[in-house]
Amino acid sequence: WCGAYPGRFIPQAILPLWDMGATIAELQRVAEKGARAVSMPELPHVQGYPSYHSDSWDPFFAAICDVDLVMSLHIGQGLNAINLPDINFDEYMVLSTQVTVLAVQDLLWGHAMREFPALKIAFSEGGIGWLPFLLDRVDRHYQNQRWTGQDFGLKLPSEVLREHSLACFIADPTSLKLYKEIGID
Repeated sequence: WCGAYPGRFIPQAILPLWDMGATIAELQRVAEKGARAVSMPELPHVQGYPSYHSDSWDPFFAAICDVDLVMSLHIGQGLNAINLPDINFDEYMVLSTQVTVLAVQDLLWGHAMREFPALKIAFSEGGIGWLPFLLDRVDRHYQNQRWTGQDFGLKLPSEVLREHSLACFIADPTSLKLYKEIGID
């Protein structure tokens, strides 16, 4: 169905995660069929899989870079990380963008963004309002806490994050205004 409107619809696939061989085989299959992205969980560890900090995902990261697809992390796939008593739907919907921030942290402070330079990650419907704060915070932490041993080479964490990230949103007029004022496209 995406072929009917190739300029309008962007094919995205969902991969089987329970077996890395099957994950990579399906990734390659959908890439050959024209997929442009694959949907992955924001926080796989809350679903019983290894976290993105582990090297368990390295074969996937290498394969997705090889086929030049985007790893799409859509809000909602990590909501189990929000463990508040008596939480309601409205709270989940507002806090869902903060789960995106948790996913960014796993991928940035883990090794994925540093060891796989071609990795592209879309934070789908995660909003963009959190990004200016996070870009500032990760750099400030990195510069002030060198004792932790993190190594981004000659780059700041915000630069590495920018190189790998596509931030997606539905509506965010306040952030768009701020981005325009500070010169972020």
